[in-house]
Amino acid sequence: GGGGMMALSPVSAPLVKANPDKYVLLNVLEPDENFEDNGQLPAGTAKMSLGKLLNLVYDNKVDTADWYQKDKTIVTICNIGKRAEIAARELASNGYTATFITRGMVEWTKVGATKPDLVVTLLSCKAEEVSLALTAVQVNQASGSQSVLACMGEGVMPFRNSKIVGCDAKDTVEEMKAPDPFAAAATIWKKYQDLGGVTLLCTTCAKTRQLEAKDFLEGANLFGMPDYLRMQKEAQAAMTYA
Repeated sequence: GGGGMMALSPVSAPLVKANPDKYVLLNVLEPDENFEDNGQLPAGTAKMSLGKLLNLVYDNKVDTADWYQKDKTIVTICNIGKRAEIAARELASNGYTATFITRGMVEWTKVGATKPDLVVTLLSCKAEEVSLALTAVQVNQASGSQSVLACMGEGVMPFRNSKIVGCDAKDTVEEMKAPDPFAAAATIWKKYQDLGGVTLLCTTCAKTRQLEAKDFLEGANLFGMPDYLRMQKEAQAAMTYA
């Protein structure tokens, strides 16, 4: 009872993708709304419509479902997050460990739709500022909290692919190294990405510098100002390195 009011924190899609051993992904869409058919959800994603799931919850039989694993958190997903939230709330209020992906499939398929806990804005292409920004997001991501590194202005430059653009690799995270005790930028960035960290580059700032999506390293994605403003509002904390 009172399940509607309980605080339930959603989880970001990148964190779920980075920790497959921790979560059971459960698609609560109706059978005729399936996304797996076009490969948007990973193979092996559990499937059960919201109505069916709620019946199991109310009959206290969730543990009979073939996808149920008691040592894993159930993460519900739907198209935009509303039904997934209802499902996760009912599961949680009946004693199951559950959460949901805020913006559902929109967030699963589009990294710019991520809901962050921390947004770090990088406005500089200098090695020390880049390394500080990368370290901040990596440490936060390692604590299980979703980070977004938002690169604006000169901050997009370190994420160029030197082989494509023909710039010096030392000016990019490929070979950039701030003075000790900083690790190489590539090392910090890889660790961050492996943990589900998100790196976004301002589309307008890239265009201003005659750069497009293909000119950047894999893992650095272009995004727009509306997403940046929304993330600033949603995040619990924000930092800037200029």
